[in-house]
Amino acid sequence: MRVIAGVLKGRRLVTPKGVTTRPTADQVRIALMDTLGPWLPDARVLDLFAGAGGVGVEALSRGAAHVTFVERDRRALDALVENIRTLELEARTSPAATSRDSSFGWSARDGGSRSSFSIRRTRPTTASARSRRWAAAR
Repeated sequence: MRVIAGVLKGRRLVTPKGVTTRPTADQVRIALMDTLGPWLPDARVLDLFAGAGGVGVEALSRGAAHVTFVERDRRALDALVENIRTLELEARTSPAATSRDSSFGWSARDGGSRSSFSIRRTRPTTASARSRRWAAAR
């Protein structure tokens, strides 16, 4: 998977092995970013069900100021952290691990300070049984 547009265009992203997460298709990311385009510059983005971070990294590449990524799958979170490091995005990101039993209290926090998000991506890209159970537990 590669970043489609913006300052990181063409950079490779690693994705986790296995079937628990699937990268968002290029066409979906293009449509989403085209829709969000007017709001992306300097936006603070919350990306739930972040996977390896394709959508959030795309937002950063197109001008978002900061992305808070949330993911519970360990392999996806490892890939996300690797992508953040490889692309040198540590200063503009906050990766967060969560579990089905955890509170959503972190969603109003970013790096320990109160903040709000300009854009929230809160729905999983695939309606897998696992994600439906996770959402139902909320």
